[in-house]
Amino acid sequence: MQLSHVRSNTGVGLDDAPLTLFDQYATHIFRYVYQQIRHRQDAEDLTLDVFLAATDNQDKLQHKSEQQQLAWLQRVAHNKIVDRYRRQTRSLFLPLEPDVEIADNDLTPEQYSERNENYQRLDQAIARLPQAQQDIIHLRYIEGMRCTQIAQIINKSDSFVRATLSRALKRLRTYYGQ
Repeated sequence: MQLSHVRSNTGVGLDDAPLTLFDQYATHIFRYVYQQIRHRQDAEDLTLDVFLAATDNQDKLQHKSEQQQLAWLQRVAHNKIVDRYRRQTRSLFLPLEPDVEIADNDLTPEQYSERNENYQRLDQAIARLPQAQQDIIHLRYIEGMRCTQIAQIINKSDSFVRATLSRALKRLRTYYGQ
């Protein structure tokens, strides 16, 4: 939904458009930020910073498609995360953890333990990848984005994203198998 479309169909003015963006993408952006920094309050702060930037740039965003708006927000979120690490002079990202636990009540203690061990092995394998590959894997498999969307976010070509993803998966298979 484009910002201009929101105004014409709902009677909501452009001043309310960032709220609409927030409602539409806040959970997505928060999950992305939290996945990278693993600190809830900082993730909330950075998510708000992203949407404040959207407020400051609403004239640019109003002419973009939904996909372009999301790509813009993702790019700003990525830049905010990088800025945070630069300020803290901390360059190590924490490993990924599963976002959502599936039906814990349906698992036996052995199955639960085995699943957690598998998650830990996968987290360790992902942590061994270069940061760019970790980011692409996160966007593709955690956020469910297409390679073309990822390419827009990281300002690279679609073929670069596909090649990087392929190399990352090959490395993961090697690391995970060890």
